[in-house]
Amino acid sequence: MADWHAVTLAEVRARISGSLLEGNRLITWGDRITVRRLPSGTQIAEARVAAPLAAPGCWLDGLVALEPGGTLVRYRESGWEREVIATGIATRSLLATTLHGERGVLLVQKGTQLRFFAEDGWAGRDLYSFYHPQQDGLALAEVDEDEHPDLLCGDYWMRNPGSPNQPWHIHAIKIWHDAPLGAVTSFAWWRGRLAAAQSALEGAIVALYTKPADLTQPWEEQRLTATPGFSRPALRATPEALWIAEGGRPGRLFRYEGGELQLIARTGGIVGCHLRGDSAIVVERTALTRFDRSVAQTF
Repeated sequence: MADWHAVTLAEVRARISGSLLEGNRLITWGDRITVRRLPSGTQIAEARVAAPLAAPGCWLDGLVALEPGGTLVRYRESGWEREVIATGIATRSLLATTLHGERGVLLVQKGTQLRFFAEDGWAGRDLYSFYHPQQDGLALAEVDEDEHPDLLCGDYWMRNPGSPNQPWHIHAIKIWHDAPLGAVTSFAWWRGRLAAAQSALEGAIVALYTKPADLTQPWEEQRLTATPGFSRPALRATPEALWIAEGGRPGRLFRYEGGELQLIARTGGIVGCHLRGDSAIVVERTALTRFDRSVAQTF
């Protein structure tokens, strides 16, 4: 840990529940929405919210997030006006994307229904129903290299049919759904391999997967270990390293490179971890910190 420097960017009075990067801006939310410019860390905008916003969240010309009770809303950046997308939503992931020419938000409703809300009118439609419950965690991926972006969700990769009128097909990467919330997954591509972590569990599995020649078969697994075990880990990656940020206690930040897992820091629990080059910006509930192994600098 001696070659890493911690620089406090901000101490936050309002409690943070989620964060994301949008270009060179860091957006955090909870009791309010705050926008900071990077690398300076200067606050450039703040908006009050009608009700506290929870994780997860995504960006689609503004922040899309969940209110208590399951109301999915968007606060459009131009004016920060609140817009209701849907009610009765229960999900652990939100993904802003374009599917077959339509912009919108993708989520997994109650761990079973892959649902897309098109921005034009916010009409929701179900794309797939999972047989095994508690599938969650979403990421885009070009798995079969057919130029149509596929999806990663829970235990599966989902083949994009290339047309809104054709069905999606799923194929198992792994089998983690035998434990409650075990299939809720954080994903990151790193050096041609898929990194996956059980992001809702204490004592979670973190593993690297290699694509098989036959993409309908499970993928080859290499597990990473830590003592004590990983606690609600989320994954981020650069070409140089895989980062593992624990949302639960002990709230450690790890960096994996060259077959070695390096402990960078201990925190009270990480809400978000965002990478710029080989530095990490760590968002805790009441603080923002940058970890950098070059000379320490103030943003």
